[in-house]
Amino acid sequence: MTLSADTFLTGANATYVAELYARYIQNPEYVDGGWAQFFRDLDGNIGCMVNGAGLAMAT
Repeated sequence: MTLSADTFLTGANATYVAELYARYIQNPEYVDGGWAQFFRDLDGNIGCMVNGAGLAMAT
């Protein structure tokens, strides 16, 4: 699975990705290996909630 950091945070995907990331933080084995690698590659730059509507990349 190849994921692009600039396309996964759109629309309904933001909530889904936030839920996956929360599971990953609890235990990386709780998510698919592709997602686990993606979150590892972000190196802590997953983002933050913006107005409760979804994720935005952290700066």
